[in-house]
Amino acid sequence: MTDRSRPTWIPCAGAPADTVDRLYAGSLDGVVMKGLLSEEECTKCMTAVAAYDDWQMVYPDPLAPKSIGVMLSPTPVHPSGPPPQHYFPDVARDSEWVREQLSPLIPRLEERLAMLSGGRPVVPLDRPRPHRLATVREMSAGYGAPTHVDAYVLSEGLASLFENTDRATQLSWYVVLQLPGSGGELEVASRCGESDRVIPLEVGDGVLFDGGRLQHRVTSVASEPARITVGGFAGLARSRDSLYYWG
Repeated sequence: MTDRSRPTWIPCAGAPADTVDRLYAGSLDGVVMKGLLSEEECTKCMTAVAAYDDWQMVYPDPLAPKSIGVMLSPTPVHPSGPPPQHYFPDVARDSEWVREQLSPLIPRLEERLAMLSGGRPVVPLDRPRPHRLATVREMSAGYGAPTHVDAYVLSEGLASLFENTDRATQLSWYVVLQLPGSGGELEVASRCGESDRVIPLEVGDGVLFDGGRLQHRVTSVASEPARITVGGFAGLARSRDSLYYWG
């Protein structure tokens, strides 16, 4: 049972080295990584995002949320996860774009995740072949993300996750590149039976939480500009000696 006197969300500055273990154990819900990127770095990232012209549909509606890079997760377009022949062909191109155009996101993320996982190696998921580092997600006015958990059923498209990561849970992470005028807030259920918690985030802030077990949603974006984030997932290796991340 969760100790109700213990904070279930903590700032990264005060997070212990065993934060990832606590997330897996269910004694912690999430951590806010304040200022993972500076406002200037986010502005630079948004310039690259604005110039990108090969967005992927997440919903059949072309005006609905879309992404840079195919997400390795169930979506309305791919309810069982993307088939391998759809996910893997452009991984190298997309990962190079993320590493170069969204710099210094990846080294900053790896450094912060290493601090939160007791110094474990933090590496992109590369088994049986390299996966995306992250995906950029856009939500325009009128759209959000419905309540869900990132707990999956084994399928061909998601097999690499079951083969290589500890499926006790799956962690979700993202960094805010652009906030909407209003709405677009992350709401996460509490393990203690309390009402859903709104996680206040500013441009450049990151979040890491137990998305594999805690129901969460993004409230509808009420006014422009669009909500733009870059993120993905993370999980301990089956041996628990390293932490994988992927998009």
